[in-house]
Amino acid sequence: MWIKEDNGVKVFNLDEAEWEPYSDPQFHMRRKVFTSANLTWAMSELPVGTHFEETHHHPQEQILHVVQGRMNFECGGKFYDLTPGRIIVIPSDVPHSPNVVGDENVICIEVFTPCRDYPESVKKA
Repeated sequence: MWIKEDNGVKVFNLDEAEWEPYSDPQFHMRRKVFTSANLTWAMSELPVGTHFEETHHHPQEQILHVVQGRMNFECGGKFYDLTPGRIIVIPSDVPHSPNVVGDENVICIEVFTPCRDYPESVKKA
C-alpha cells in the first residue's frame, strides 16, 4: 500500500486503499482511514438517507471538510448546512450528528486529533 518510505516519511496511494465499513452497519457508511502517531485522517462516504437518530461525541477534536453532497449537520445543539467546500471544526466532546440531505452521497475528509481507535485494518504510520 505504501508507495514510498524514506527516513520516516511515507507516501500512500489512496486509490489503492480498501474502503472499510463503518462500525455500525445500520448506516452503510464506509471509510478509507490512515492513522499516524498523532492524528487520524479519513475519507468517508455517507449514502443518501444517512441520518443519525442521536448525536454522538468523542474525546478527539475533529475537522470535517465536505467534498461532495450536502449535510444538515447538528453540532452543539445547532444545525449547519454543509455543502462542498465547507469545513466544520468540532471541539472535543461536543455532541454532533451528520444527516445527509438531497439525492447525492456525501464524501468528506475528516481529521481527528488525538488519534481515533479504528480496527486493525487501518493503515498506520
